[in-house]
Amino acid sequence: MDESVYRRMAALERRHWWFVARRQIVQALLRHFGLGDGSAGRRVLEVGSGTGGNLPWLSRFGLVSALEPEPLARALCAEATAVVPLEGRLPGPLPFAREQFGLICALDVIEHVEDDAAAVAALAELLTPEGWLLLTVPALPGLWSHHDHSHHHHRRYQRGRLLDLLQQAGLEVRYCSYYNCWLLPLIAAARALGRWRGGETTDERLPPGWLNGCLRAVFASERWVLGWGRLPLGVSLVALAKRRHQPQGGKNGI
Repeated sequence: MDESVYRRMAALERRHWWFVARRQIVQALLRHFGLGDGSAGRRVLEVGSGTGGNLPWLSRFGLVSALEPEPLARALCAEATAVVPLEGRLPGPLPFAREQFGLICALDVIEHVEDDAAAVAALAELLTPEGWLLLTVPALPGLWSHHDHSHHHHRRYQRGRLLDLLQQAGLEVRYCSYYNCWLLPLIAAARALGRWRGGETTDERLPPGWLNGCLRAVFASERWVLGWGRLPLGVSLVALAKRRHQPQGGKNGI
């Protein structure tokens, strides 16, 4: 991404409704699938850690490491957290040994990688035999907008494509759902209006406090549904997969 985007993200990610709600949703999913248990001995990796906004809460799930390709983002992350990210870019080579991490998180990362299949396969190699991979990605190609261009996205995903990527990497998908469903009509309308006008407003401004709080509450409320069931559509997708086949009878299928 552009340097200006990283600087905006560093300023926004602590308060912006989208970042705050995504953190709440992801944490709730991890706990729903039992990943809050036994975290003391678990090694956690965030791939594409950006400016470090996720690292403090990820530390609740184990000992955190980070990987980030951009020097500016690594510097901003080191300033803001106790974690110094290592340099690396998907699909690799990566500065880690095989079978090293019990949890790997790539939050809105693989859409930036041209060869996303190789990227997911590389992450699967880093998982311990009982390790988990958590992915979030932007969804629905019809929502493609200036936001995707400015963030250097290669694609937006449909659920079937994300499932295929994970399964081709030898992973067992335990959960996969669209999310940011409640706000989908509003977001789709805003992007369609921007295209009709011939230019789009940025998604990277902090809304007024009252609106920021309302959007956060609406978006974050999906955490009470996700994990127990799947949402039919949404602006994004979230998936949890395990490296090794698990016995039948888990909490959820895909």
